[in-house]
Amino acid sequence: MPLSKRGKKELTTDSLPENYSTPYDHLIPSVEDPSANFYLDLMRIYLAIYSGTLSLEDAVRIFEKQKSNPESVKVLIDPTIIPLRETYIRKILSNLETLQKYELKSLDAIRSAFNFAFLMEESPISPLDLDMLKYFLKNPLSTISKAASMLSVASRTVSRALKRLRERHSVRFQSLHDPSAFGVQSALFFFRLQNTVSWDFVEDGLARFPHTKSMLKTPMSDYGYATFMFPYSSSNLSRFLSSIEQLQDETFEHTSVHLMRASGTHFNMDLFSNEQWRFPDQATGFLHPGAPLPTGIEPSLLYCKGRNPKVAPYDFEIISQYRLDIRASPSTIQKFLSLRNIEYDVRYISRSIKRCRRNNLLLPNVSWGSLGLPNNFCFEILCNGEWVQRITHALELFPNSLSYISDRGIVIWIQVPGYHQVDYYQMIRNLERYESVESVESIMTLKQKGSRSTLDLLKNWRIEKGEWTTNPDSLDLGEYIC
Repeated sequence: MPLSKRGKKELTTDSLPENYSTPYDHLIPSVEDPSANFYLDLMRIYLAIYSGTLSLEDAVRIFEKQKSNPESVKVLIDPTIIPLRETYIRKILSNLETLQKYELKSLDAIRSAFNFAFLMEESPISPLDLDMLKYFLKNPLSTISKAASMLSVASRTVSRALKRLRERHSVRFQSLHDPSAFGVQSALFFFRLQNTVSWDFVEDGLARFPHTKSMLKTPMSDYGYATFMFPYSSSNLSRFLSSIEQLQDETFEHTSVHLMRASGTHFNMDLFSNEQWRFPDQATGFLHPGAPLPTGIEPSLLYCKGRNPKVAPYDFEIISQYRLDIRASPSTIQKFLSLRNIEYDVRYISRSIKRCRRNNLLLPNVSWGSLGLPNNFCFEILCNGEWVQRITHALELFPNSLSYISDRGIVIWIQVPGYHQVDYYQMIRNLERYESVESVESIMTLKQKGSRSTLDLLKNWRIEKGEWTTNPDSLDLGEYIC
């Protein structure tokens, strides 16, 4: 590819508005702990964007610089992409006033003030907006004019409904992708810590490990998991797996590694009516050995097919940004990449997206919140291929779920209403009694800890001979957790 199409530029920190102000600076405490300051800075960035004293472009550049702080991997919230809402502003200011009133300056207090400010609140949905959500769940790439025609409304009605769905229900248009097509390995690691090992110790190590994508834990135990991405080669994979094996016994009481074979998203809005969710009784019928699977249900899955010569490593860089908002234009993708010091020609971005779509490397989907699904459970199910098929068929009838199919079985995340949580739990745990289901490990009430964007991971990779590569020594997890 001609160099004129792509390039990297250095971040010029001299041009960053380090001395920006907000009308609320008098509420922000002065602390010495860099980690505590990190969360104060995130709240201050959001307040500055809201008050108009900091442009979005400058906010992104400042946040990119702050990612050098290891604390950035422990938080899921990026203040530059959160919708500007009065409710969030009120909660931030209230929490800052509480910190000031009681002179709270510890890391835990400031981190809690930040996290609780952005908790999603339940919000009722109108019949019109519900119809819009149902339509776009099935047609995430539909144009506004086509949606208007299909729903017999005006185009401006669709636009306004989409705006409300984004603001009130955190609706996001995203996409799963096949990382193997670009020579990238995705892995998921479940673990239980030894009694003598603290979560904070392991969390710090995972945050420093350059290939950690995300990490989560249970709030009442030392059971959790982490996801990873790194350039694939047999030696890289062997190095990574052997480093986990060497940590067994000393750090981890239990380890379980899954290598991605497919991923999927599943939803069933037909269960939702009058702000309530019905239980999918039909799904229980699929989860019995020998029971016939329906011909009318096709699980929404994207399989990893291995290296695809029709796409380039550069396409992975573009898709890593595009998949966060699949309704964004190529020029918008270019803008966000440029803010992260990655330069591409708009025409190349457009062709890259079309290449990936044409080769079926993307699975568009829609995520949403605040519709009566507060409980988020995870199950690791070690089973054979037949049971993977049964489970993915059943998931198509669940309200909202995500699946990760591996060489060992399937991992599922489900969002369910509180009044049905016991029913869903029993349905999945009962699978363990069947032959060919080796085990079902339940992780109740996940505590989300943090995540790195794929573009952040790419900072530790490079392209050699048309393939992504990285320093093999960086794949030794034991160098970070020891």
